[in-house]
Amino acid sequence: MIVFDANTDDCMAVARGRKWQRDIDEGKVRDIKELTEILSLDQSYVSRILRLAHLAPPLIERVINGTIPENLCISRVRNTISNIWDDQLQEFRVEA
Repeated sequence: MIVFDANTDDCMAVARGRKWQRDIDEGKVRDIKELTEILSLDQSYVSRILRLAHLAPPLIERVINGTIPENLCISRVRNTISNIWDDQLQEFRVEA
């Protein structure tokens, strides 16, 4: 396993994704487009970070604890990952 400090960019990216998704869910912002305008960020970047909000809880726990499996690369997750938690756990060989 690769060990990360819990204060790394990876941990912050997951936290941002979860906060931004919560803002959308709670109606604080209408959609991704409005969020990107408020944040003055590129829509593509915001979309990739939002994907991190949908990580399976055991994967989020690994990010927070700094025990990310070698095959779990946050930049890869930002680009492509199943929304189905069981598929994520299988893909990254993590037990629930």
